[in-house]
Amino acid sequence: GTIENPIVFQGDRLEPYFEELPGQWDRIWVNEGDQDQVFENVVIKNNFIGIQVETDPLGSEPVPGVSSKFLKLKNVTIRNNSVAGIFSRNYKIDAENVSLSSGGQYLFAGTGAGEYLFKQTTFANNWSSAIRQTPSVYITNVTSFQGTPIVMDINNSEFKNCIIYGNGFNELGLDFDDQLPVDLKFKYCLIQGEEDVMTPYIDEGYIDNNTPNWVGQNPGFVDFSNGIIRI
Repeated sequence: GTIENPIVFQGDRLEPYFEELPGQWDRIWVNEGDQDQVFENVVIKNNFIGIQVETDPLGSEPVPGVSSKFLKLKNVTIRNNSVAGIFSRNYKIDAENVSLSSGGQYLFAGTGAGEYLFKQTTFANNWSSAIRQTPSVYITNVTSFQGTPIVMDINNSEFKNCIIYGNGFNELGLDFDDQLPVDLKFKYCLIQGEEDVMTPYIDEGYIDNNTPNWVGQNPGFVDFSNGIIRI
């Protein structure tokens, strides 16, 4: 696609009523291949999960590690997903200039092993179809393998110059098992969160004290409730 004429993934009902209606189709499901998986100048909307990426969905032996290749997103919009915008299990993601909005549970959920590089990405969850009790961005180093929870590595991960905002009190959720160290930093980010929840993330070094970050401030979108998330 191009910026002026992006590729659009949506349902096949083109009447105005369905133009921005979530849950019309399932998901784009990506497994590991021998090269990076690239989406550039793309709009994905109105489904259950925008993109689901994972290395080994069948759970065969041996225990899977992180993907050797990346999911690469550039100039991508993902919106109106009744479950999640991006769901990752044991995958590397490199995203730049990406916009995610209106997710029924999450905008990004990273589970298990991972390497996450998000630059100039806006997570703005204005979901209004039901009560949402989950954060817009959720990351854990735990996943399930053949029904057993396992702890995996998160390395070289950074959210830089990003906005994490929504209509909830805390839109960033980190849930790590300390059996393995986690290499994750938030730099130059605006994060919607209450001080008592964000303080542990700051103390543990995930929200980088050496660079500016803004917690609990309004980004000043043009019209957040109607999904116009330009600043």
